[in-house]
Amino acid sequence: MNGTIQQTNETILHKLSIYLNETPNAVTADMMKHFMQETGMSEHDAYRYLLAAELDIDIEKSRHWFEKDFSRMISCLDADAYNSNPYRQNIHLDSRNYGKWQLKKETLQPYEAFVFDDFKYGTDGTLYPQIGCFSVPFVFDAVLQNDREWMSITPNEINTMRSVIEEASGNVLTYGLGLGYFAYMCSIKPEVASVTVVEKDPSVIALFQKEILPQFKQKDKIRVIKADAFEYAAAVKEEYDLTFADLWHDVQDGIPCYTELKKIERGKTRYWIEKTMQYYMKEQNELK
Repeated sequence: MNGTIQQTNETILHKLSIYLNETPNAVTADMMKHFMQETGMSEHDAYRYLLAAELDIDIEKSRHWFEKDFSRMISCLDADAYNSNPYRQNIHLDSRNYGKWQLKKETLQPYEAFVFDDFKYGTDGTLYPQIGCFSVPFVFDAVLQNDREWMSITPNEINTMRSVIEEASGNVLTYGLGLGYFAYMCSIKPEVASVTVVEKDPSVIALFQKEILPQFKQKDKIRVIKADAFEYAAAVKEEYDLTFADLWHDVQDGIPCYTELKKIERGKTRYWIEKTMQYYMKEQNELK
């Protein structure tokens, strides 16, 4: 990669965006098997090389960047580490429809690329998008609206919420219910006394209360309030030890929500994929 750090950041994001949206399965298990046999490379190195080829990256011209930076963006993940997650172990869902929402099983194919964590940064401003894959099929629960995935229990959800869940104690408030992952993971912590969830969609609440909440070990800690998150945030009088906002599907619809909630936040508040949103907000400001 040539150019400034900012130019390199923009280039790799553009390439990865196209790949993830159009051909995330381009690197296959057969390709990996043959390439590792031919080269003797580790799984991680083989995947890096094959993915770089799919992204049309000239490795020889970008050798230093490829070895130093690209390696920090790409991970071959251990499926067992995610399958052992308490929510995945204890919450079991069947495929069905709830109003405009469809609950179903989705599958990440071997070596299918996906985002598995929030952006990371180097001290020099180098951006490290976190792209992962599994060597085996990975089945997960997802909720779709008009065939668009809105909520799921994937490595991205697990990793991007981990630090907030570790921080949670006392009385916790969260905006956005989803499949109840954040609420569940907080509820099983002894140091968490209660989890209040604000959700405005009655179909999502119905799905949660009928299919998911009965499986919670600490269901008595959970309180669901049907309300608009922004209206609730502006008027809330109760004190919470931690607030977590997760109302958005991605960066595009997240930035307006994030900006609005920041104006009225109270106390310790955390936001889903905040670092990723902040990167794109900075870019937008620089273009003005």
